[in-house]
Amino acid sequence: MIMNNRLSDDIPLRGKEASRSEGLSDEALKYASAVEQYIIEHPGSSLAAAFVAGVMVAWWIKRR
Repeated sequence: MIMNNRLSDDIPLRGKEASRSEGLSDEALKYASAVEQYIIEHPGSSLAAAFVAGVMVAWWIKRR
């Protein structure tokens, strides 16, 4: 089953000028694009990694 992002049509697109004004460099944008593409191609492992990261952060906060 291939999932489509239906919300991307509703979100207004911003040009590179807008993202540069936010302080993101071209290298950061390329990295973010690569991460987004990986998440699209591997949703299960991405969800598992996010869950594990959340558990680790919660454990770390609870220890304090």
